[in-house]
Amino acid sequence: MEHATTTVANRISEVQHRVRPPKPVRTAFAFFVQDNFVKIARQLNTRSPLPVMKVLARKWKKA
Repeated sequence: MEHATTTVANRISEVQHRVRPPKPVRTAFAFFVQDNFVKIARQLNTRSPLPVMKVLARKWKKA
């Protein structure tokens, strides 16, 4: 009986392993940031994300 139990347990773990996790939902703002982040970072001459995100948020609100 142990063999049947372990086989079922192995089968369940195989099925769970094959299931892909859902992709995170990407909003329009995420695409906006992706398209503009590098350009704004170069304009500000910084590698820190905080000032860049502040500028991007302001631009997003104005649009």
